[in-house]
Order: sequence, then structure tokens, then C-alpha cells
Amino acid sequence: MIAELFLEGFTFDYAHFLPFDPKCSRLHGHTSNLSARIKGKTDTQGLLMHFSLAKKCIKSVLEQFDHKLIVASKYIVEKTNNEVLIVYTTTFKKIGENPKNASKSKPIYKIRLPYESLLEIPTESTIESISKQLGEKILDRLPENISSIELKVCEGSSKGAYVNLTR
Repeated sequence: MIAELFLEGFTFDYAHFLPFDPKCSRLHGHTSNLSARIKGKTDTQGLLMHFSLAKKCIKSVLEQFDHKLIVASKYIVEKTNNEVLIVYTTTFKKIGENPKNASKSKPIYKIRLPYESLLEIPTESTIESISKQLGEKILDRLPENISSIELKVCEGSSKGAYVNLTR
């Protein structure tokens, strides 16, 4: 039989920046809430998986994201002595900005921090990308009878992303 479980009430905090967005180009943080729907084939007793195991898998992945600066690999320019240097500039065009002067008027952000404070991901750290990264890592930890996971990750109280990943 195919069954589906849902789990709610997980939270994690993180910081990020989105250089292409006027408001979100500055370093800022979120407290996010996560809910999961796990789907798969039940065993001979009709059990998909124990809730305690599902919670343990989710929490172990959230620990990797919690209280981290989540950054796309392309912004990491140096890794030395357990530290990283992150450099980026905004990529959006300001209203009325002359394209010839655009590179001169954009601030350059430089952040140096211990590597342990960072979570490096391959893509921009949008809520969609973060949700996908979370889903992939959680699905990898779930038993083989689980065929898919759907996550709802809320970035604050009124917005977020859904992702649905299958094996």
C-alpha cells in the first residue's frame, strides 16, 4: 500500500543575500518553518516509517543549515586557515542608473568568517534553492521504501516555497 505521512513544527535560522534583488542584496536573516510530507510503500504491517525516525532524519539535516550563512559557491573567493572570504556586488540596475557608471556605483561586499559558520550551496540562496537542498539531503537519509518528499519551507510567517522531490 502507498501511504503518506506529514510532520510539522521544525524551525531553523539562517542568513543569506541575493545580489540580484534591490532589497535582499544586503546580508539578512530569517527564521524558517518546515513541514514535510513523506510518501512511499508501507511494510507488511502497514507502516511507512516511524515518526521518530522521520523526525531524526529531518532534524539532522536542519542542524547543517541552522544558524549558518548560506552562500552560493561562486561568491567564495578564498578558503584559508578554516576561514572563507565571500565577495559579491549587486547585479541589479538602479532606476535612472547610467549603464556606463553602473560598476562604479555598486558597493562591493566582503565577508570573512569561519568556515563552520557557512553552508556552501551550488546555486543562489533563494528560498526555492534552500528548500531543494533540504529536500535532497532529507530524502537521502530516509529508508529506501520512501519514494518522495514534499517540503513547505516558510521564510517568515507569510511566504515560502514548496518543493517535491522523488527518487
